[in-house]
Amino acid sequence: MSEIETLTTPKKTENPPPNWAALGMGLFLSVSAFGLMGIAPLLVVLGLSGISTLGKNDALTPLMLASGAFALGLLLAPGAYLNARKFLNLPEPRPGLRSLPPGLLAVILLAAWVISLALGYILSDSPAISLFLLPLVNVAALMLPLGIALVISLRSLPLPGPRRIWSVFGASVILGPTLAIFFELLAFIGFVVLFILYVSSTPGLEVPFRLLMDELQNEMGSVDLIAQQATTLLLSPGAALLLLGLLALAVPVIEETFKVFLLWFYIGQMRSPVEGFVAGVLCGAAFALAENIGFSSAGAEDWLANVLTRATAILPHIFNSGLVGWGLVMAWQKRGYFQLGLAYLAAVLIHGTWNALSVALALHSLSGLAADVSPLIETPLPALITAGILIPGILLGLFIANRQMRKQAARDAAAM
Repeated sequence: MSEIETLTTPKKTENPPPNWAALGMGLFLSVSAFGLMGIAPLLVVLGLSGISTLGKNDALTPLMLASGAFALGLLLAPGAYLNARKFLNLPEPRPGLRSLPPGLLAVILLAAWVISLALGYILSDSPAISLFLLPLVNVAALMLPLGIALVISLRSLPLPGPRRIWSVFGASVILGPTLAIFFELLAFIGFVVLFILYVSSTPGLEVPFRLLMDELQNEMGSVDLIAQQATTLLLSPGAALLLLGLLALAVPVIEETFKVFLLWFYIGQMRSPVEGFVAGVLCGAAFALAENIGFSSAGAEDWLANVLTRATAILPHIFNSGLVGWGLVMAWQKRGYFQLGLAYLAAVLIHGTWNALSVALALHSLSGLAADVSPLIETPLPALITAGILIPGILLGLFIANRQMRKQAARDAAAM
């Protein structure tokens, strides 16, 4: 080949190597999506077949779980699609519509949420209609406040591409709750062992413990007697302390660790701690949605109170995971191990306080079945006052965190 031909012949462009990470993530999200959407019809059949035997309210539970599982499966689909495009070396699509201003978007979501709450409240009083419509309204009533919290947390922050967003969110829906449930099960087994050792060796608790065991082994055992003896044991000082240790210490440590588990696969690709905060918020939102769908699928009874309670639980999940995500990138890039430790400690403390309030209110609801109840449990006032301070405090924390992240993002952009 002559020199002229060499200069004029265009160079052959080599195809980039296959992105095996995108293939793995795409397959994981695809299998998970099909699994969730495949479970939904089985739950529908279970619910409809149980109307005559379980009653309409109990049959509603699998129907609500079905709609929730199907919705989660749909939310995994964008991540699977975008990762498939990445593996095939296709360009990542960009949204064609101009985004709404965050304030207007938050107002629209809030209005839609209020409508869903009102509609769900009306449907919960109509057993026949609620079987078919309440499961759908329940999903909307859980997703809309999550959208509001995301708008508050991520307002005006630089966001990663759609593939990263949907991958982090989708995989966290599966990985976070699965890992947390596994280790929480181990913690619960430890609690049961310590509980049995405590009540069997504490003077005054042998009798209710023996009565409880006898009733549980008796096929004709009295439900009221079982509840009374179990309450007496749970409200004893040592058992209440063990329960508090499980739910206010062990569970927060486990969940705040595994909610952001997926970030370890992306931490080396993040350019700043602001990206860690954004990714952490997405992990917390995914965990909160999966958890809320499980806890709120309890039928039409007390539906509104249940959904409102789960909506408030979104706040600590998102705030805590955002803090830990920020701390992880600080430690990875800037050796900010102190900041990571402080962020993780704050997340565990907030989560533990939240769970402690739930334990106190739950024990208060059982206090009428037992004598010699602690004054802190007998009245719900201390827990309600603390909750009244904690919820607005976390919401304010989200606004402050968003403001600080926007300032940091501006400094990072100026330094480039």
